[in-house]
Amino acid sequence: NGTNITNTAVAILDRFIRSTVTTPVINIPGGTPDLTIRKAVPATYTTGGNVVYILTVYNEGTATPVNPVIIEDPSPLGTTFVSSSSNLGTCTAFPCSLPAALFPPSPTLAQRVVITATFATSASTPLRLNNVARVNTLGELGQLLGNNTASATTVAPAQPVQPVVVPPVVPPVVDVSIGITAPPSVPPGSTFTVTLTARNAGTANTDNVVVGYDVPAGVTVVSVPSGCVYNSTASTIICAAIPSFGRGASTSYDFVFKAPDTPTTLTGVARISTTSPEPNTGNNSAAATTTVAIGALNPNLPPGIVVIPPIIVPPTVLIPSNLGSTLQATNPPVNNRDGTETVTFTLTITNTGTQTLSNLQAILNLVKTFSGVENFVVLSINSSDFLVNSNFNGRDLQNLLANGNVLTPGATGTITFSVRVTPGFNLGPYFATATVQGTDPNGVVLTDISTAGTVPDANGNGTPSDDNTPTTIQFTGVPNLRIVKRMTNALRNGVAITNIDFTTFLDDPNDSSDNAPGWSALSPIGLARLTEANLLQSGDDLEYTVYFLSDGTGVASNAQFCDPIPAGSTFLRDTYGSGLGTLLRLEGTERPQTNATDGDPGRFIPVLTPAPSPCPSPNNPNGAVFIQIPTLSNRSPNNVGFMRFRVRID
Repeated sequence: NGTNITNTAVAILDRFIRSTVTTPVINIPGGTPDLTIRKAVPATYTTGGNVVYILTVYNEGTATPVNPVIIEDPSPLGTTFVSSSSNLGTCTAFPCSLPAALFPPSPTLAQRVVITATFATSASTPLRLNNVARVNTLGELGQLLGNNTASATTVAPAQPVQPVVVPPVVPPVVDVSIGITAPPSVPPGSTFTVTLTARNAGTANTDNVVVGYDVPAGVTVVSVPSGCVYNSTASTIICAAIPSFGRGASTSYDFVFKAPDTPTTLTGVARISTTSPEPNTGNNSAAATTTVAIGALNPNLPPGIVVIPPIIVPPTVLIPSNLGSTLQATNPPVNNRDGTETVTFTLTITNTGTQTLSNLQAILNLVKTFSGVENFVVLSINSSDFLVNSNFNGRDLQNLLANGNVLTPGATGTITFSVRVTPGFNLGPYFATATVQGTDPNGVVLTDISTAGTVPDANGNGTPSDDNTPTTIQFTGVPNLRIVKRMTNALRNGVAITNIDFTTFLDDPNDSSDNAPGWSALSPIGLARLTEANLLQSGDDLEYTVYFLSDGTGVASNAQFCDPIPAGSTFLRDTYGSGLGTLLRLEGTERPQTNATDGDPGRFIPVLTPAPSPCPSPNNPNGAVFIQIPTLSNRSPNNVGFMRFRVRID
């Protein structure tokens, strides 16, 4: 959002180059743990000797467990427990209890708990040994317990070993579907409801699910749910995208229509789509037919009620009454830089008729409006035109006004209220509508659903009640950057030094950023330091790679990276071509960067040329590599990358 985000790279070369890294870590609560246990044992054992089982326990879910994790591995029949040990925590006997913090979601191999259990056998031990290990914790969902047990079999040499059948690994898939329910028949001119039900029957979460409905010709749209918009030109209803739709999730939408005044047949088509790859799209649409027929039962009446044709009475001309409203919201909301954002709403109510309206009320359901956020709190509500309900909270107290408010003909009044929202990773868009009511002198209650903007009768047809475009709220989130610096190659006389392995990931215990979950799309391989056995010498070329990861709740704008050239070394200006001294990987593509200040993101700042922030020294004694990225996504896989360059040891 226009602010600089500064991270400092870390590397150690020999004994004279050292820098420090400090990186903030954001933990977002939510999700579900899914514990998994695996068990292994040698295929055979020697009678009278020991049998060693290896248990591997980790969390495949989306959240760390709340309660301790219990691990059980009973002694196989005819054996005696000898000992057990764990690479993480303490497990010296079964059952053992380990802290929940040892089981983060999506762990690296180094974060998995590995337990070694030893059992002694004897001459009376059965020739075939088998037992079942278990893992459990309070709070794990029942449908996720299928991977909480594991067994392993070993036999004495006299017993033939049966092959172990390993079931194939079935990758998780997305499978969204749409269902539709409509009455089979309705009388002319009656109202009826069509219900769409969206489901994810797959085994994986899906993103950006959009539900739509093709409205049959001849019907009148009476109401649609908040977040759904009716396009009269295209005769479609499109509902706001669901950012994340979990496996097994479902949600419903109720649309209310008025049937035509003459008999006909109505066929509406429901549709669903997702941006996630989906192998089965055959269930992404469904249709339902409703017959409009004289004498058909009204679906809104209780069973057994006989429909009597109404007596047509000439209409009584009344003094016209009309009510209109608009709802505006600050866009974008004010980002408080603490994980919250403040939205200020302004609801404007206008009496466009010629009668005074009493019992004026405005209703807003913020639970429905902000259905995907972590939390929200109403900060204030005020009005210079109405008596407001100071207890309004948008939850169980949804009335914005106190009792006794009136609105005279042609008058307009406003209500302003502010809401502090904790959106988490669900930044929207969200959609808000307020319902406004007033009673005319004849006792008729008028109702209007607010529309976005400042004009209550946006379509200019003289009826504000048919203008109800929801007001959109889009949060920006809080960006967060992590960087990890590694040495990734060394050359002597133009040839790679082969006795140094730069191709594996080594966890630096002093850096919590190098094993963050977001690195799954690009592992920060390489060395953080060289040992005494692998010292470099003058004339050697050393390659540095600075990996970066954007894993905040918002995109990182104007991300700037600076890496000063270490003292005792010289920047190689033509590593990737003439005048191309830096390689930038961004959104999965690697591109050489020129040394000059030009149109690409990278450049080299020559020695003693003043260096901008975030370079640590403006004097720039040895030169510096500088990268500036206007927008860095926080969504995998485009939220990781690196900048790479080489120096020559003086």
